[in-house]
Amino acid sequence: MTIPSDVASTPSTPGQAPGASSTGATVVLTGATYSQAAIARFLARLSTLSALDNVRLTESNRVDPQANPAVSPADAGKTPTATKQKVVVTFTVTADLHQGATS
Repeated sequence: MTIPSDVASTPSTPGQAPGASSTGATVVLTGATYSQAAIARFLARLSTLSALDNVRLTESNRVDPQANPAVSPADAGKTPTATKQKVVVTFTVTADLHQGATS
């Protein structure tokens, strides 16, 4: 599986997620991207993996760009250079590790 180029995800180790049954392991992935559509593509790709069942988005948060820092007195008369910052969407995806799967 290839992770979409506009999605950054942290590696995950199978474990037990809160509220999960004691019979199976759960995989939790966290990451960030620039849109909900990118998260949907990532979920769709994860859903094709035979080692995972019940792939679901468990959390998603929009992180608005920070305001530009205050202008220093030395730069007070200068025209500020505009830098466009992107909104970032952080997410958590949870999936059940298929019984008998090793990775």
